[in-house]
Amino acid sequence: MQTIRVVSQLSADDLPLVRTLLDAARQRDGVEAIGEHKFLRVSSGQASGVKAILVSQDERLVGYANVERFPIKEGGRLSAEMVVHPDARRQGTASRMLAAIVDEAMAQNVDRVDIWAYRQLPGTRELATKFGFEPSRTLLEICMPLPDAFEDAPLPADVTLRSFRPGQDDAEWLALNNLVFESHPEQGNWDAEDLAVRLKQPWFSAADFLVAAKPDRLVAYDWLKLDKATRVGEIYVIGVHPAERRRHFGRALTILGLEHMRQHGMDTASAYVDALNSSALSMYYSLGFALDHTDLCYSKLLKHG
Repeated sequence: MQTIRVVSQLSADDLPLVRTLLDAARQRDGVEAIGEHKFLRVSSGQASGVKAILVSQDERLVGYANVERFPIKEGGRLSAEMVVHPDARRQGTASRMLAAIVDEAMAQNVDRVDIWAYRQLPGTRELATKFGFEPSRTLLEICMPLPDAFEDAPLPADVTLRSFRPGQDDAEWLALNNLVFESHPEQGNWDAEDLAVRLKQPWFSAADFLVAAKPDRLVAYDWLKLDKATRVGEIYVIGVHPAERRRHFGRALTILGLEHMRQHGMDTASAYVDALNSSALSMYYSLGFALDHTDLCYSKLLKHG
């Protein structure tokens, strides 16, 4: 018999169980089932509007989901990701979790539920259709082999490129990031804890967090995530102040970031881009990126009353 718990924070006992489940799923599927953003928020215990759903069977964790509420103009939405242990699949676990996610959305009186499916694993579309979800958004992962040499990428004369300074740049960078992504609920709603948790991650290095600054303020950034084991560098977050756009910042920063990756032993670069962001995709493809795979968001509108 399976039991379901909904918690606002993962306890010290829950965390290792969840990590073991995620590791098992990654080894079977070859992909991360849960995105970093929601998992860090619910594991830190400092974020509001985030919950975890845990499914246990015979005292063993067999299912896990993150859910987070985001405000929108009317009613709000609940965004979720879920994973089932490989040994517990095709036993109704995913259906029970998805039903619990919808119940949580109804309890929070939101108008829409989004479920992210990474790399479209078998059964995903069938499960989504069963619960009345339809595809709503596509995220592309693009990759490129890093060349030995790069085209010139000059920044404006009044701008210098340097490493992020933890403890000094935090507040200013958060304000800039949230301005750049003000229409993006996940990326444009970071607080000090969201940043602090990432600065404590094993992969973080201030040397790989590049910021472009004028004498009086930050104007752009290219935060890189380098995996020395796989020799893959990810463009983790990149942004330019709205007032500084159309000065070729984006392309120059991207090239400088790729060059940084190459200098630090990376063989391949990757980035995630929304399928509707045609200008960014055009720039990336012109540099040599190509599509690796797509992630899909399924959505469902809810009726209350």
